[in-house]
Amino acid sequence: MLNGVSKKQFIEELGFCDFRVRCLSFMLFVTTEKAQRIKEAKEEAKKEVEKYKQDREQKFQEQMKKNAGSKDDFAAKMKVDTDQRLQKINAEVATNKEKVIDRLLELIYDISPEVHRNYKPPKS
Repeated sequence: MLNGVSKKQFIEELGFCDFRVRCLSFMLFVTTEKAQRIKEAKEEAKKEVEKYKQDREQKFQEQMKKNAGSKDDFAAKMKVDTDQRLQKINAEVATNKEKVIDRLLELIYDISPEVHRNYKPPKS
């Protein structure tokens, strides 16, 4: 036959080649399928990460709004407290103003001349 190759061997080799071709095509299909699944998994992971980022950002913004509200409440509370203290101080000033003025005038008008204790009269 063909250079010492029998028909039977030739057919067997053709069958083996056909099997190899089918195996290679199947392997190619599996690798492309695997690559496609990996690509889809990456895209899905990116979507999950993005969703997680958005969720965390939303929670952060809510927390910031909550804290800003409590800061505003604290500032308003401090203003009310300060106003109350100022009113109390003003009331005390109004009550004691006359007493303080009278005491100051008393000290100013009560002059008693005295010689200072460090004064040394000049020697004559």
